[in-house]
Amino acid sequence: MGDYDSDTSYNGPRRVKFRLGWSTVSAIGKANDSKHPNVLRLRVLRSSPERILVSPLLQWHPVFLRTFVATILPGLFLPDRVVVKKIMPGWLDDLQGYVIPKFYGEATVEGTRALVLSEVDGIMPWEQKLPPLGMDEFKARVEVAFQALNSFGLVYDDLKLGNMILLPDRVVLVDLESVGAPAKEDKEYCFNSDRAHLEVVYRRYLDNCYDDDF
Repeated sequence: MGDYDSDTSYNGPRRVKFRLGWSTVSAIGKANDSKHPNVLRLRVLRSSPERILVSPLLQWHPVFLRTFVATILPGLFLPDRVVVKKIMPGWLDDLQGYVIPKFYGEATVEGTRALVLSEVDGIMPWEQKLPPLGMDEFKARVEVAFQALNSFGLVYDDLKLGNMILLPDRVVLVDLESVGAPAKEDKEYCFNSDRAHLEVVYRRYLDNCYDDDF
């Protein structure tokens, strides 16, 4: 797929190609919205040979043959509409092992696709010994991650304590799917909203951390 450009208009339809296994898939669609221009809602375009090949495979051939072909050429078996989330070039390499775990690649575990990541030697925020970090100290550690993301024009969409691993000098964000790129005109608002939301989430923890049921 082409290079990511956060300033590209998200309203206009565009044709794209992407690799899936050994397949090259052609599709047409547009960005989901202005806050997530890297998320594309696409309609898969199939050539006549593809339609001729897939229909008999689905209807007449045994399951083992369909499974074999789908493993090699999974693009042939995609539904008519899909969502593709592009990884913005640059930020992943620069932030690995610092703001996010190191990414080693993809794997299949018990039949399910998975990401292979480095282990982060830290604790979840709610595993802190009491008394926990105060609001200002916790915000300072998260700010290290926020500033690193913001320098690439990125924000973290799913701010919850379960997505953060606490280290002595920072936090590591573990849900890569929650990283997004807002439109240029929305960046400042989104940056500030992240910080305001963080304070609400951590304040809720501080207000309840001494309860036995927390």
